[in-house]
Amino acid sequence: DRLASHLAIATMVNFRWTGYNTLIFLAAMQAVQESHMSDTCVLQTPSGTTGVYGDQSAGYTDGVPIKCGLEWTSTQRRAAGRGPVLEIDARLRLPLGAGAVVNPQQRVKMTHRFDMELVQPWVFTIVGQPQVGPSCVVLELKRFG
Repeated sequence: DRLASHLAIATMVNFRWTGYNTLIFLAAMQAVQESHMSDTCVLQTPSGTTGVYGDQSAGYTDGVPIKCGLEWTSTQRRAAGRGPVLEIDARLRLPLGAGAVVNPQQRVKMTHRFDMELVQPWVFTIVGQPQVGPSCVVLELKRFG
C-alpha cells in the first residue's frame, strides 16, 4: 500500500507541474506569434444604410486596427473536400483575441505592410471559416476588386 500511495502522489505532482509548464509554453508561443506580426489590418463589418428616398445601399464599417501577419500564396482547394474550387490569394494570422470576432461575411482591409502605411489599402474577402489554432487565428483570403 505504501508504494502505491507514493506512486500516486508522485504521479499527481508530476502532472500538476506538466500542466503548469504547458501553460507557460502556450503563452510563450502566443507571444512569439504576435511579435512577428508586422502588418496592420482592419476588419470590415457589413452594414446597410437607408437613403433619403428609402433606398437601401450596402457598405462596410471599419473596425479597430489589429496587428496581423500576411502571407501571399497562390493555392486552390475544394470547399468541404468536394465542392467548387476556391482560389486563395493570401493567408492572414490574427492574434487569438481578435480572431474571436471574425466571420466569413466580413472583409479584411490591409492598411500597413511591414509597419509601413500602404498608399492604397488592400481589401480581401474571407474564404471559408477562420481556423483557430493554439497561438493564432488563420484566415484564407481572396483579393477583392
